[in-house]
Amino acid sequence: MTAFYTGLSPAQQQQLTYRGLDTATAFWTQAKIDLFGKRSLTQQNPGLPNPFVVSLETINSALDTPYFAGGQSQVLGGFGSDYAAQHSDITSKGILESLPHDNIHNDVGGFMGAFLSPIDPVFAVHHANIDRLWTVWDGMQQIRRLRTRPWSQGDVWYDEPFVFFTDSTGSAVMLNTAGAYSEIGSFNYIYTQGSPLDMASSAMTATMPTEGRRVTGTIRSAEMNFARPAVSRITVPIAQHVRAHITIEEPADPGAIRFHVLVNPPQNAVTIEATHPSYAGTIQFFGRMANHRHPQTFTVPLENALERLRRANALPGGHEVILEIQVVPQARGIALRAMPAVHVRKIEVSWF
Repeated sequence: MTAFYTGLSPAQQQQLTYRGLDTATAFWTQAKIDLFGKRSLTQQNPGLPNPFVVSLETINSALDTPYFAGGQSQVLGGFGSDYAAQHSDITSKGILESLPHDNIHNDVGGFMGAFLSPIDPVFAVHHANIDRLWTVWDGMQQIRRLRTRPWSQGDVWYDEPFVFFTDSTGSAVMLNTAGAYSEIGSFNYIYTQGSPLDMASSAMTATMPTEGRRVTGTIRSAEMNFARPAVSRITVPIAQHVRAHITIEEPADPGAIRFHVLVNPPQNAVTIEATHPSYAGTIQFFGRMANHRHPQTFTVPLENALERLRRANALPGGHEVILEIQVVPQARGIALRAMPAVHVRKIEVSWF
């Protein structure tokens, strides 16, 4: 392991240092924890804790995002993550990363819940589907006559290096930037037609509105614990697409907590199932940067929950509606100690 670690390039070692793996001993210690840490999903426990996060309606909401990357100039957020200072930083995530991507990694557990997730064979299946959805989004953007790649800071994105891309002999590959993988090109694979590819059909409109608004709600009880959620109230107009953007400070042990997002839950409710109309999604922190913890912004679609509330006659009519968004933490497994302090910095809602 020492020979492997010392043989890494300075750029590779720097990326590991960001994750607290600044020596061969630290790297191997963490690898053993991940190696011998059991998967949450096994043959005896094959189901995801919450299948909603990978449901077709969640995926469709992600595909209905008209921008490749969000950033401050795009109030709706992006299909992928927003711009960050460097590859190891995490800023604002789109729906696809906030829900299906991160939840699958953490809920499978073991290597999948850590930096070494590509070691788990499930990783290849999971990320092949993420790549497929990217291809679906590309096709839908072309039908909408919208751009498929960044147009702000585009060169920075295309030139972003992938320092761990190696061939079967361990040698660095020549195609080692984001731009080299922006198109399927000569990689000799295609995806067959199938859901949700069928969305990119004649039923799709040729263009899609890209103007929207984003407002910040007034947060009550920003510090969460198991008995008290973070709550924000926001008045928004009735719109086809409504998203919550929830900024949470990274807790000391981020992998130990799930956060459930509810919209207009029943007053004085003690428990709510994921099948309840108020349930909008579950978010989790994936990955950990030991030396620079940052707040992360997760994007959760609300339009599906709002539609279920309307069908249940639990949402007032009119051109505007008051949304009470709650972020409820839940410990993974059996909590034998107090939950670390977790703060919600901001809850915003965008619509278009």
